[in-house]
Amino acid sequence: MLPHCQRIFNNHKAVSPQALLHMKQRPIIQSLDDDFSDAEIRSALRQMKNNKAPGSNGVPIEALKAMNDTNFEIVREYLRKFWNGEVDYDEWHSGTGTPIPKTTNPDDPNKFRIINLMDVASKLFSKIMTARAQLLMAKYGTTYQFGATPDVGCQDGSFVLHTATHLRHCCIRGSGESI
Repeated sequence: MLPHCQRIFNNHKAVSPQALLHMKQRPIIQSLDDDFSDAEIRSALRQMKNNKAPGSNGVPIEALKAMNDTNFEIVREYLRKFWNGEVDYDEWHSGTGTPIPKTTNPDDPNKFRIINLMDVASKLFSKIMTARAQLLMAKYGTTYQFGATPDVGCQDGSFVLHTATHLRHCCIRGSGESI
């Protein structure tokens, strides 16, 4: 299982920083650089699902949801310091990979999916960042972005892709030409 996971999770692709020069610059939304508001943090907490396995520190999301005001301020300060680059928490950059069998009779590593159990505070940070990114997607994104758009998932994207493939196949077969 270990060689299989190492191959999957260490698959690094070459990236060209020059590609950034070809991207259209959008107007800056200065408010996206603000510290996280209490409302943003509380909204993200409400959206996080209960009864999920915690990261290696054992703190479940229910603990963060049950915080009193004093503890909320402490967590907000952790988030603020990380956001402003004042600290970096090592445990926010790693997780515990746990194999879950896809079938009742798994006999090879490809019949498992790996879930990554991460620190819930890092998940809270990611949830807030995703909400901010959605503001950008709503303003500048495409309606064809499926996997990362709330209430739109892979099935929607698969349907569009399947339909487009079917139409292309019909056109090729019907006219003898590709489109």
